[in-house]
Amino acid sequence: MTEEYKELVSEIRLHRAKLSICPSAQEGVVISEILEKIIKDEVYRSDYEAITTYFQHHPVGYKEAISAIRTIIASDVF
Repeated sequence: MTEEYKELVSEIRLHRAKLSICPSAQEGVVISEILEKIIKDEVYRSDYEAITTYFQHHPVGYKEAISAIRTIIASDVF
């Protein structure tokens, strides 16, 4: 994740914070913490395995998807 990309994420988040439909963009919300909770509690595991993979042209396993989320967390983009 380049610095340019991180700046773009910040700009988009500022824009989305103005929208009532995007509470995750509000000031004080730490996306990395939300992502960690999603991983720890396996919040979307059953949905992912039962529904999301059905719609994937090239299925990605749950563990691989979680690995991608861990990469996002580690990137410090949020």
